Amino acid sequence: MNKKEFLWMFAAVLFVVAFLTFRSFIGTDDNPYAHEIAAAFLGTLLTVIVTALLLRKQTISEESKEKNVKIYEAKLGIGFQGVDIVNYGAW
Repeated sequence: MNKKEFLWMFAAVLFVVAFLTFRSFIGTDDNPYAHEIAAAFLGTLLTVIVTALLLRKQTISEESKEKNVKIYEAKLGIGFQGVDIVNYGAW
């Protein structure tokens, strides 16, 4: 199992455990405020997890993009040197 699959499994397990924990604490009371607070907390928890995963993916993508830009600039420099050699016949 790679790191990405582990993070998704961890997030799912954490969400289920949090749901079951809040459900057992709240019980079957007819108190709608307690249910709303628990729903808000679980929603916040899920939002934080998804946002963290998206930011991590975006960071990896940006690093790859920067690396590709540097490689392209190096290739472009070599190409310009080749054109200069052809045009001027010297280094």
